[in-house]
Amino acid sequence: DLDTEELASWPHVKGIFGPGDSMEKVCQGLSAIIKGDNWLSRKLLDQLVNYYKGKESNNVVEPAIEVELTRREIQVLKMLKEGGSNM
Repeated sequence: DLDTEELASWPHVKGIFGPGDSMEKVCQGLSAIIKGDNWLSRKLLDQLVNYYKGKESNNVVEPAIEVELTRREIQVLKMLKEGGSNM
């Protein structure tokens, strides 16, 4: 069994195979990975979904603070948003 925290720390893992997986399953999995899919067991997927659900519920969003900006400040922010520079 893999620890969910440890698995989540490997962001580029696309598939996991076990020693009991048949050659057919390994071939299916590798084909799926080559096509860009993930190949994880249902159990691992459930673990990861629950892990990230828990992480999401811990993120408390602070309420927005209303700030009065000048027309120029708004213009600069729009330019920065579009990739411009204020230099």
